[in-house]
Formats: sequence, structure tokens, C-alpha cells
Amino acid sequence: MKRKRIKLLGISLSVIAILLLSVNPALEYAIHHYLQNKMRILQDSSAYVVSYKKLNLNIFNTEAQFTDLKFLSVSGEDPTSSKKGLGLLREIDIERARIKGVDIGHFLWKESLEISRIDFDSVNLTVLKPVASVEFNNEESVKPVMDSLKLPGIKRIKLGDIGVSNLTLNILSAQLGDTISSYRSKDIHIEGVGLSRHGEGEGNSFIPELDEMVFRLGEQQYLLENGLYSMAYKGLLYVHKDESLLIDKLQIAPHISVDSFATRNSGKNYDRLSMGLHALRVEGLGLHRIISTGAVQLQKIELDSLEIDIFKDRSHPLDPNLDIPLPSRTLEDLGLNLSIDTVLFNGHQLSFYEKQPNSSRHLETYLTGLRGEIRNIKSGGSARHSEVPLELKLQGDLLGAIKLELDIKFPYGKDALYINGRTSGSSNLASLNPTMIPAMNMRFGDGKLDGLTFQANGNSQNMEGELTMLFSDLEVELLKPDHHEDLTLSWLANAVVKDSNPNKRGRTLRATIYAERDPNKELMKYIIKAIKSGVVNTLNPLGKNRRDR
Repeated sequence: MKRKRIKLLGISLSVIAILLLSVNPALEYAIHHYLQNKMRILQDSSAYVVSYKKLNLNIFNTEAQFTDLKFLSVSGEDPTSSKKGLGLLREIDIERARIKGVDIGHFLWKESLEISRIDFDSVNLTVLKPVASVEFNNEESVKPVMDSLKLPGIKRIKLGDIGVSNLTLNILSAQLGDTISSYRSKDIHIEGVGLSRHGEGEGNSFIPELDEMVFRLGEQQYLLENGLYSMAYKGLLYVHKDESLLIDKLQIAPHISVDSFATRNSGKNYDRLSMGLHALRVEGLGLHRIISTGAVQLQKIELDSLEIDIFKDRSHPLDPNLDIPLPSRTLEDLGLNLSIDTVLFNGHQLSFYEKQPNSSRHLETYLTGLRGEIRNIKSGGSARHSEVPLELKLQGDLLGAIKLELDIKFPYGKDALYINGRTSGSSNLASLNPTMIPAMNMRFGDGKLDGLTFQANGNSQNMEGELTMLFSDLEVELLKPDHHEDLTLSWLANAVVKDSNPNKRGRTLRATIYAERDPNKELMKYIIKAIKSGVVNTLNPLGKNRRDR
């Protein structure tokens, strides 16, 4: 009898084992059939076809694993179209997707899908960069990345956290289909993503619920511009509810040595940039809007503790055919749909060095205590139709000694710019020598600068205005080409140059600003040239100036 019971128990266990072992393949087939025949992912006039190489289901560990999972967009629109709302996410390739904590019983008998966690390995996103013609301020044109997920027979979905070990974002040209740029990230964590039911019946669908989404990235490093630069930061946090982004300790710097950088750019003029900041904060970053329309529309960007070093090698002849447009014109022609209300920045220092032709000296200037703002940044048609100009306000200590304020406005849709600037306080004129020697082939030996104000209006061809430079006890040294003092010319200059303004009778001299722009030189050179003309007309006895009566 005992033997019969043992035999019966053995047979029962064998049958149960066989049944359990057969459940996995049966469930795998059922899930495969469901995904291929019933699930639909829709976005506007596009749909996404789902495919995968292999599905492994483990009911004991309540885990499902997909290998080579793909979501491919089948669009009903021309991908080169600039139509608003066009779904720009074209393809998702996932090497491995592990779905954990799946309650199979709820899925089969309660029509409920509950998932505790999803982990993705090696995700590749392919996104189209659209034709730059999307206009702003039309909320009806903004559609989510995914309009709906149709899951017939499912009445409830609950998602847990999502992790991505490695992510690659490839941006393609909508016109050419070529890869424009590629970005790689690792250790991504996403929380608070949900799906809510929309509609009833067999054809019911689910729409994304992103209100509570939080997107986190750990320490990252990227290579940019063919390996010339690298970008790194300590962490990134995006909160969808607030449409806010925080990047901690961002650094952009050359990835190769100074000598290697020069070798890579041998025989031509080039720029080398290094930038670091303590924190970058963004407000009004609607991620769904950017992905759906390609339009970047931000309320505010804050750059905290900004430090920039710019080196320009201008030792080679400039391209005579090069015509550098004003910033407003550059934005109007920009192939990116961009609108930023305000950029605020404060920082340690902005440093600028320029290697000049036939000279061992560098033109040097820097601002410490840097702070300021840029307002109304727009691009494309939004820029051309804007009645509010692009505006830059900048404050800092020029060469660490002279407090400078600068305000520049660039009207959109016009070839124009307006400049206002002033210094405050008193400082030694000799503190300007690092800039004056290479720029004007002269230096100040003694004297005090008691204030400088200037206003100028112009366009991309010329600029004119007025400059008032207040100074006392002035002494100048004129230099030879090798930057040694020309004693004779210096003596003559000090004999005829005004040594103070206002003069002894209290009359203030105001000098004319006039500069013709070199189209192949940057905006800063244009502004310096204009200010230089005012300084020369102030110091030169035969200069263009007038005295207050």
C-alpha cells in the first residue's frame, strides 16, 4: 500500500512537472500571438510595428525577457514633411528587455497587467530632425510621442521603475536620411511613468501618463565634434511635472592636448574653447513637445558659476569671402526650431586670448565677476516675425579692474544693432595694457580712468555713435612693431595729447565713434574697433570730437 502511494505521488509530481514545463511554451506562444496580432502603438498618422527575435518567459521568477526587441515606425506621412505634430521617433532597437514582477495570473484571468520593474540593455533611438518651419505658441500642434497603446482585453496597467544600462540617440536628417549626430548615455533611471485607460470595450486603448515622471542620469561623459571635445557632468535630473532640468557640474573641454589640437588645425585659423559651470537649470522644458515637433521652447536657462576660456588662432590670413552675419541673422537662418525667453548667467571669469599675425603677443582680455542675461532668443520664422529684439546684457570687471556694463540689442528682421556701455568707479589706465598693446600698439604709462560711456547704432556694414572718456594725469607710450617703446613718438604724443578730460576749465570732450566692419571678423572685434575709434578721437588733438559748452 505504501509503495502504491509513493508510486502515485511520483506519477502526480511528474504530471505536475510536465504541466508546469509545458506552461512556459504555451504562455510564450500566447503572448507572442497577442503582441503580433492585437497590440497596436499609434502616434498621429504613424504606427509602430513590434518585432523581436526571442521571448523567454519564467513563471517561477515572474519574469519575461525579450531579445532584439524592435519598434519600427510605419508612417503615413513623408518624413521630409514639416507638418506640425509629425512623429519624429522613427525606430527603437533594444538588445535585451527584462520585465520583472509580472503577475501572470492577473494577466490571464483579471485582464490586468502589473509590472514591478523593466530593465533595458543597449537601447538605440533613431530620431528625425525635421525641416525648420514649426511655428510656436500653438499648443494644438503639440502631440505626445505616443498617442495611444491599444491592448484589447486589458483593463488595467501598472508600471514600476524603468532602468536603461546603455542608450544611444541617433539624429537623422529628414531630407537626406544621414546621421547628423549621435549621443550615448548610461545608467538611466526613470520613475513615475504610467498608462491610463482611455475608452471602453474590446478596442480600448491606453495613453501615456507622464505627470509623475522623473528621469535621472548618473555621471556621464560624451565625445563631441569628431573627438576634438568631450562633455561631462556629475548628474542629470528631469522632472516632467515641472518641465525642469538640472545638470550638475557640467564641463566641456578639448579632448586632446593643446599641441594636438593645433596640429589637427595646422595651416588655418581655429578656435579652442573650454567651459565649466557648477549647475545648469532649465525651466519650461517640454520633452514631449521637443520629440513630437522638434521645437525647443524654453522659459528660462540659468548658468551658475560659469567659467569660459576662449583661444583664437588668427595668425593666418582670413578668408576674404567669409561674411560673418550678426547674431540675429544667424538665428533667423538656423535650422532648428528654437525659442528661449531668458538665459541668466553668473560666473567666475570669461577669458579671451587671440594669437595675431606677425606678433609674439596675444590679444588678451577677460571679465571677472561675470553676470548677465540674454533675452528673446528665437530662430527661423519665429525670429523673422518677432517685434522684440534679441538682447544681451553683460556686467563684469574688465581685466579684473574696471567695472563694465554692456547692453546690445539686435532687432530681428532688420540689419541693425544698438550698443550702450559704461564703466563705473576709478581705476588705473595701465590696467588696460594687456588689451591696448596688441590692439592699438600703445600702452598707458600713468593716469586714472574716471569713467567711460558710449552709445552706437549700426548694421553689418558700419557703426557710428559717441564716446565720453573721463581721465586725469594721462601718460602714453607709443610702441614699435616689436612692442618696444618708441621714445621720440612717445615724447611727441605726450606733448600734444590731452592729459585730462574734463579739461582745466571743466569742459568735457565727447568723441565720435565710427567703424566700418570687416565682414570676416567676429562681432567682438567689430565692437572693439568702434570703441577704439572713440578712444583715438578722444586722445588725438586732431580727432573728431566736441566739447560741452
